[in-house]
Amino acid sequence: MGHSNPRGIHTLDDLLCRVTKIDSCWLWNGVKNDRGYASAMWRGKNVHVHKLAYELLVGLVPSGMDVCHKCDVRTCVNPDHLFIATHLENIRDRDKKNRQAKGEQNARSKLTEEQVREIRRKYKKGVYGYGCRKLAKEYGITHPNIYEIIKGRHWSWVK
Repeated sequence: MGHSNPRGIHTLDDLLCRVTKIDSCWLWNGVKNDRGYASAMWRGKNVHVHKLAYELLVGLVPSGMDVCHKCDVRTCVNPDHLFIATHLENIRDRDKKNRQAKGEQNARSKLTEEQVREIRRKYKKGVYGYGCRKLAKEYGITHPNIYEIIKGRHWSWVK
């Protein structure tokens, strides 16, 4: 298949020579972006390699559509594992498979599960002065977020 081109992908062979076939997945051995997806340069643009693989091996991706993984392996480029979906369908697929980062796994989270339990305990005990605003200030989040935590609408899986 030839040698990989460090400056990007120019042909299907450039893509395939950076793939290792393990079980039924074709795993990308090149660069990954900050979200763990296979990434490379193609015609001067940084692209998701699974989308490029789909286009080179199956056909064009309609404008506004996503290329999604049946196997949920972000570095897999096997066209048999890829499918076309709207962005909303992609989100629903992610949620159905429980693949979304939530709670402490979300890099933007300001709380831990233990802090959520503390907030609920302090509020439930009715400790003098522990209203939503005081808790918000103590934990560095907004008082509407505290209210949603107390009501169980945020961090609902934490008991």
